[in-house]
Amino acid sequence: FNWKLAADNFSWDNYHTAISHRSAALVRAKYLGRPAPDGNAIFGLGDSGFGVSAGNGHGLSLRLLENEERTLESNSETQRDLKLNVYRRAIQSEMRERLGEIRASRMLLAVGNIFPNFSFLVPRDTIRLWLPRSATTTEVWSFLIVDKEADLDIRDSARVNYLQSVGIS
Repeated sequence: FNWKLAADNFSWDNYHTAISHRSAALVRAKYLGRPAPDGNAIFGLGDSGFGVSAGNGHGLSLRLLENEERTLESNSETQRDLKLNVYRRAIQSEMRERLGEIRASRMLLAVGNIFPNFSFLVPRDTIRLWLPRSATTTEVWSFLIVDKEADLDIRDSARVNYLQSVGIS
């Protein structure tokens, strides 16, 4: 595929999530013995979404939820391993201290692209580099960002969560 599709997808294409990732979410829920996720839930967040164009092809999409508890609930709905939810709650006060209340406690689904080919997805702690190899072929380098201070068990859980969600897509 053309690398520009990925850059666009990471900048503005939030509506694709409930459709394009639905089958993976259903399989994951069945495997984990959880109820099937509501495919319309992403559209039920009201007017909390923002798209930011920084010009020259740079873009960011995010949601600001009403409070920290709602943000933690939303993040925990997408985590595969409950240990990661416990860990995120445990580091929440440090995140607030370092990032401030809004970025640490209310921001959800920050996805963006720094033109031309550097993308990030915050809730999945991943960054990607899109490398065009021909007119129709793109090589993707995908990286997981983990807290080096986290216990090995948490880092392993984060790696598995990454692989099960966006690591191979």
